[in-house]
Amino acid sequence: MPIYEYECKKCRQRFEHLLKTSSDAPSACPKCGGKKIEKVFSGFSVAMGQKTPKMPACASCPGAGGCPHRK
Repeated sequence: MPIYEYECKKCRQRFEHLLKTSSDAPSACPKCGGKKIEKVFSGFSVAMGQKTPKMPACASCPGAGGCPHRK
């Protein structure tokens, strides 16, 4: 279920809304009750895990990482 960000055109309040279905969009601003709200683009962040270091290639393998000789 995505969370979308909206802005009220009356009071300029930005708020988030969880959409369970496509028809579940907010109909009014939670602050002022204004009916003119618009979905806005917002930034997002991605949490990245720690990168796995590549293993150096062994003498019989041309590439690193997927060497079948290392276990």
